Amino acid sequence: MTTSFTFFRKSVFSKGAIIYGGEVKSESAAAKQAIAPVYDIDFDGHDFALRYITQSLTSGMTVLLGQTDGMAKRSARIEGFNSGTTAKRTGWFFSGWTFVDFMGNKFTWIDSWWTTSWTLYDAGGKKIATFSRSMFVIIRCGTLVIHEPVPDSLMALILLTCKMVHNTLKRHERISVFA
Repeated sequence: MTTSFTFFRKSVFSKGAIIYGGEVKSESAAAKQAIAPVYDIDFDGHDFALRYITQSLTSGMTVLLGQTDGMAKRSARIEGFNSGTTAKRTGWFFSGWTFVDFMGNKFTWIDSWWTTSWTLYDAGGKKIATFSRSMFVIIRCGTLVIHEPVPDSLMALILLTCKMVHNTLKRHERISVFA
């Protein structure tokens, strides 16, 4: 059984996202079908938060909080589910991130320079999730598919770190335009 989510930017220049359950083509289509957003991710400088939306975008329960470290934002401390963990970039020339879940299991997002998707693997090399990025669309970031049932705590970490990979790729693209 797979679970999918669609990510939309909050605004054209926002690093945050509004996340809908399922595959949604546009936010207006979601409104027409009465599909409400499920999660909200905010990035404010080095601080970030993932919230579960309860009634509207202004009300919700914070699921994860954290902070990136350093000028290059290559690592992060994440708090949630009465525990803490870390995430870090996989290398200087890659946009992927590695994180440890709240039970001590290691996961790695692997991105590819020649495709528009990235995949999450566990320490044993098993594919856990795939994000397919929207190209030539300003607001819609893309769709995440989680390939098997996962605990809520891992789902939250997958959603958050997937957006961190997206932000890293967008940053690399902006830098390469000016190089």
